[in-house]
Amino acid sequence: MLPNDNFIKLRNICKSAGFTCRGTAFFRVHGESVLQVMKYSIKERPFHVEIVDVGLFSLYSELLPQWLTSFGCIPTYNYRYISVPRWELERAYWEAQVKSIALTEDVLTFHFHLDNIIDSTIPFLNQICSQKTLIDGIDYLEYRSRKRKPASPEEALRWTDMNKYAPYLYEQQYEKAERVIMSYLNLYGVSQIDKKLTGLDPRAEGLRQLALLARRGNRKEIVAYLEANYKDNQELTRFCTKTS
Repeated sequence: MLPNDNFIKLRNICKSAGFTCRGTAFFRVHGESVLQVMKYSIKERPFHVEIVDVGLFSLYSELLPQWLTSFGCIPTYNYRYISVPRWELERAYWEAQVKSIALTEDVLTFHFHLDNIIDSTIPFLNQICSQKTLIDGIDYLEYRSRKRKPASPEEALRWTDMNKYAPYLYEQQYEKAERVIMSYLNLYGVSQIDKKLTGLDPRAEGLRQLALLARRGNRKEIVAYLEANYKDNQELTRFCTKTS
């Protein structure tokens, strides 16, 4: 993709905020081992759409090398939902459609606003500087990304999110860490983790071990797991880690 004016402006904004550019993606290690990712993309059908997605990750998680590339990074939350929740944007869009009103830039959920990046996205990301605020930030983004407004933030919680497993362990919220893993194991038809199951998929067995790690709550084991991940991720993220 050839750089356009909006991308060039976005790149300058992100660089000023301490992000490192790789292709059309931006990476920053911020605060207490929090990896932040922003990805710019364009979709041409059914109409021209410029998108910026945001992602939050812990350096204590098991990160994959491809997630630190422009092509392989996996941010999942639209930047617009930080300032205005999705259900409000979608309601405005459909109300305008029903009334046959010409859609304006303020109504279109897909219109690109650099001001939102400056006034909402960057300040929001600046607050995500610890494992606790990382969890809160993911929950906030998940809540505001729903098409229909949840009855409560708790209702919007998505447990199938491995990005929260390591931060939960770090914060000694072991029951929640186990619940994250169990939400994945349930997809394999596994509801009990105490006994090893014959013929279990190797990936599911790996998840079972992570669930047991959380259930045991042995701090020495947990710290060893987190520190091993951190050491690996330090190498992966050296290019976007600010050195004093």
